[in-house]
Amino acid sequence: MSVFNFQLILLPYLFILLTFIAMFFYMNKLQITSKFTNYFNEITIKHLTCSLAILFEIFMFWLFFLQSKKFSSFGYCLNKYVAITCFCIILICLTISFSHKVRTSMLFGIIITAYIITYIISIVYFPLHPGRSDMLLLIEVAGKNFLNANSPYSLYFIPHALPLTYLPGMWLSYLPAVIVNIDIRFVNLFCIVLSMILIYYFAEETLKEKAVLLIAIFLLNPLFQFRHEIYLGVYFLPVVVSYYLLIRNKPLLSSIFVGWTIVVYQFSWIIYPLFLVYLYRNYGIRHVLRSIFITLLIIAFVIVPFFMWSPENFILGVFTHWKNVFNVEVPNLTFWILKIIPIGYLKIVQSILLFIMFLLAFKKIVNLTDYFKWCTFTLLLFIITNQLIWNYFFFIIFLYMMFFALSLFQQMKKV
Repeated sequence: MSVFNFQLILLPYLFILLTFIAMFFYMNKLQITSKFTNYFNEITIKHLTCSLAILFEIFMFWLFFLQSKKFSSFGYCLNKYVAITCFCIILICLTISFSHKVRTSMLFGIIITAYIITYIISIVYFPLHPGRSDMLLLIEVAGKNFLNANSPYSLYFIPHALPLTYLPGMWLSYLPAVIVNIDIRFVNLFCIVLSMILIYYFAEETLKEKAVLLIAIFLLNPLFQFRHEIYLGVYFLPVVVSYYLLIRNKPLLSSIFVGWTIVVYQFSWIIYPLFLVYLYRNYGIRHVLRSIFITLLIIAFVIVPFFMWSPENFILGVFTHWKNVFNVEVPNLTFWILKIIPIGYLKIVQSILLFIMFLLAFKKIVNLTDYFKWCTFTLLLFIITNQLIWNYFFFIIFLYMMFFALSLFQQMKKV
């Protein structure tokens, strides 16, 4: 298939994605929820959660066997008996959860346990291999280089040549696993599970059922479980903590964790102005200035030392390595934009679009639901117009959508 035909096929998927996200944010105004309730008034939130979880797990275990075969040359060797046994236990527990005697807290525990089991199966039977993904391997060797008193921002061969492309907060988060010499995916597992526990714990008692539904959709998403080799767990955790602190009206404490996300992952740079807009609208200019000071302080302590240690390699890895790379194998607008302008002007177009988005957000952001909505819109715009798009980028968007939904439910409850 030609690149053009492939991108043409992707367009309907982009339309479906954008339609779904629009419906998600405006379902309350369109009264979509009430219309569904009229048709499915016998289906409880718990039943919906269990049904989706079972469906996702069936698909996930099919993916287990598929990737075991596809990546067998990379050392993937799934123990079928272990996988089938675990799969049956999970299905039995989820089926039992349909009973009204099973409490929401127990259902949440089953969902978390199901994710832990599937992730550990991946760790045990699917080794990290550069042929599948070099992300965590690169983070691991950078940590080892640092422990040997060498600059982590160097050129690595794993086996292909690659500079360290991650910010210091990212690889430093995985350093404990490197020190004790365990699979660094355990850090990822810990951070993701703790993030979901915090989201459930933060939810008010009357909203916990809805929280479990959203967590099940996010956590047991087959693609999310399939991508066991990504690094997003250490980014999710501070994002979740900052979300909790905003709900508790603690903007300065939240600024600390938002500042940490900025030294962990570049995507936080895109939505940081929206955070400042929310602070300005709700707490005033003093809190904005204090937040900026806190962020600059964190940057000074975490990023600057490593930049000073090896400035050329830092710039090469973090800023220029992906400069001329074009890879958009997921729903996107980038391919079509580049039919009009050269790739060298793409960042200019992105900057203009983001500036327009910030202007709109400045007028629209009033409360937390607005803030999470515009974080989603801004990140989505940036991702689908970027010259490099990996499918796991969209997981960050779904996390902010979860925050929006929980904030909206809480807001509606107070009304």
